[in-house]
Amino acid sequence: MLHQNSTGVTSLYLQTRGCPPRNQVVWRKASETIPLTVGLVPFVEDPRMEVEHPPGSSQWNLVIRNLRPEDAGVYECQVSSKVRHLRHHVTLLVKDEPKPKEKNPNIQISGQNYVDEGERIFLQCNATAEDQPPEDLDWFREGNRLQTSETKGVFIRKYVTLSTGTIVSILEIKHARLKDAGVYVCRTSSLDVTSFRVNVLNGRSKGKGRQGWITLLKKVFHSGKLTLGVPG
Repeated sequence: MLHQNSTGVTSLYLQTRGCPPRNQVVWRKASETIPLTVGLVPFVEDPRMEVEHPPGSSQWNLVIRNLRPEDAGVYECQVSSKVRHLRHHVTLLVKDEPKPKEKNPNIQISGQNYVDEGERIFLQCNATAEDQPPEDLDWFREGNRLQTSETKGVFIRKYVTLSTGTIVSILEIKHARLKDAGVYVCRTSSLDVTSFRVNVLNGRSKGKGRQGWITLLKKVFHSGKLTLGVPG
């Protein structure tokens, strides 16, 4: 009989009815030649294994504590006497306890999708988990990992809020260039990712447009030919 109690102790029970106390009882794993126990004496150096034998009873219980996957297999109890040898086999199956499925952290990026050339790109990535925040966050653009570079005007700052289980990474590009446009990816140390697209607008063309209107208005006022009318 196989029994497992609430503390994780599993016992293999074999009761030999009518067996005189002087008979020798041996437990061994069928795949091994060396016995596990002989009588009440352990034969292997494994403190997890022992034999329970209530005095005066015919029970010789092999106890295996803190089961491991490698403990699975066929066990043999052998009772030796001058008349005959009795053998009984018991199959032990060990199933791993299902591990609780870890929930992926909640990860998101906030910032502006459109910035003018020369303005600042400011993106903030937040990753929150139930138990504890991810160990780290990394930034990528078009597949390339970004790092702080003062010469390029790129700065990355990180901090962790333990009370909410959140890690925050802030990406700042001081002066946006047209080539800074693209898809920015924030990736956690557990390889969870989210993305955010940034478009850099050509500020020079916008300036030319405004200057063109100013030049046109100046010409109109200097010529004195300004006609206002309301359609009838």
